[in-house]
Amino acid sequence: MLDKKIIKIFKDKLNEKVIKITDSSNGLAQIVKIVETKNKKYVFKNPKPGDGIMIYRENFVCSNLKSKFIPKVFFKTKNYLIESFLEGTRPERNKPEIFYYSLGKNIRKIHKVKMTGFGELQKNGKGQYKTAKQYIDNLIIENFPKFKNIKSFDKKILKYLEKFIYENINCFDEKNSFLLHFDLIPDNILMQDNKLAGIIDFGDANCGPVEYDFGKLYLEISDKMFTKVLEGYGKKLEMKKIQYFVVLHLLCILPYFYKVNRKRYEKSVKLLRKFSKF
Repeated sequence: MLDKKIIKIFKDKLNEKVIKITDSSNGLAQIVKIVETKNKKYVFKNPKPGDGIMIYRENFVCSNLKSKFIPKVFFKTKNYLIESFLEGTRPERNKPEIFYYSLGKNIRKIHKVKMTGFGELQKNGKGQYKTAKQYIDNLIIENFPKFKNIKSFDKKILKYLEKFIYENINCFDEKNSFLLHFDLIPDNILMQDNKLAGIIDFGDANCGPVEYDFGKLYLEISDKMFTKVLEGYGKKLEMKKIQYFVVLHLLCILPYFYKVNRKRYEKSVKLLRKFSKF
């Protein structure tokens, strides 16, 4: 049913005849299709009910960043979006260095977009929360209850982690908030011929300190390649701040790892202990 709708949309809106449609959905929040026409490939994104904000975020980022490494939006409504398809494959976590250096340079371009507020990008073009404290308050309220079934995280440890988060809240700069991808994982980074081919999927775009993006990336690649990313970024960042945001990311994803990937869960707990010293 959706494929027939897509064929009609491409004919009416882009004057393109669809040759092939391939499902590429890898998330729960939206349906993603690769649409091939006689002339080129496109990506069709159709968020599920309640997740329409992803269309706004994708369009906001792609419209603000004019780069060959960022998808170009051809058409959108509140329900779906059509953008360019970028060729490439996901990179390995430990090579090549030239690729990760280039990635750092292009992450810097994303971070040059000045924002207001903190947290998920809203339709008013601002972060969901006005202050860092409001953001942290919500992060704790939403995520700490998820640890109740994990015996190794008792009330004493959670209390310590809460204290650690608030004591280091100055890692947020109330006057400096920037555009963040917020999901810099290999699936959202494309490589071709050992070179950067694209950064995709901005449906989780956030506003906040640039170190927050690096906190997520740190969890996904080797230390050596992470150093190359920072070199390419070309701006000196405090590792202490990055480690703080690694902790925030871990507190959001640990309960999920506990359910589906115990090996990664154990590895992540060790990292949490190292950076928060609990």
